Amino acid sequence: MRDPHAFDEMYRGRRLLGFSGPGGEPTALVDGRPLHLMRCADGGWVTPIDHYESCPTPLAATRAAVDELGTARLSPRGRPRRPHRPDGREPAWCTRVRTSAI
Repeated sequence: MRDPHAFDEMYRGRRLLGFSGPGGEPTALVDGRPLHLMRCADGGWVTPIDHYESCPTPLAATRAAVDELGTARLSPRGRPRRPHRPDGREPAWCTRVRTSAI
């Protein structure tokens, strides 16, 4: 069976690779670095790079991200940020080492 999210192409000098992830969701790589894809309410796709216009397919969303990136590279995935409450404070279960200044 063919992967519905599969693509492998060169676009504007970048290698775009797409495939279905473990849960069947689309996964996209740009030059080997992961690009987060998000599903829109209208059925389209957006990325954090170009999230203003919904694209009809994961490939189209990946191309739109490359268009916005220009010559810049995607950053490697960093460590996730600590979760915060809406008021900006950390949740009680999230511990942080605090030091006091003398």
